[in-house]
Amino acid sequence: MDNSSSSPEHDEKTGSFAPRTMGAGETTKKQKRQWNPRKVIPIGAGIGLAIGLFYAFWWMPHRENQLNPKHPTSFFFAAVNSLNEEEITNGQGTAAEPPIEKRLNAEREIKAAMKQFPDLQAIVAPCVLTGHDFHVIDPSGRILTHFLTDEDIPVPLTEVREFYEALPSEEEFVVLQRSGKLEAYTLEGEPFAL
Repeated sequence: MDNSSSSPEHDEKTGSFAPRTMGAGETTKKQKRQWNPRKVIPIGAGIGLAIGLFYAFWWMPHRENQLNPKHPTSFFFAAVNSLNEEEITNGQGTAAEPPIEKRLNAEREIKAAMKQFPDLQAIVAPCVLTGHDFHVIDPSGRILTHFLTDEDIPVPLTEVREFYEALPSEEEFVVLQRSGKLEAYTLEGEPFAL
């Protein structure tokens, strides 16, 4: 009997005769893919840019459109907040005469809100001046009326002080008076329900 390595060997499992092999021959290993930084960085930047554009041009406008039919835009609240920040950083009187670009931006946003909501009667925000609790923002984009904490409030705004006292003190709110009703919003423009 020939026991050479080339003679067929009987495989008991399959019942076939196959040539005998000398063992595992050299196999070619698959080479691992290496990431080329020159390709990865632009691809990552492109994905980041696509996500940013999606957020800026679809998500934010979509969110604004959901809120707009009932509420002013976040740009309106950003303009109101910029007037409050002007008063915080630079003191009394600066919010009445803020830098021209802030005032014009606030005036444009306030007039757009008044056009969209003709029932808007007053824009009230917390006041940081000593002894004052809130102020009314003028449609021209200025803070002209500051109310002392013990001062009598004009009749259209009599409920504002009680309304502010009912709001959580750990957060600041902008209050809009529309058709005699008071509505609270966070500084980011999110409606707040009591």
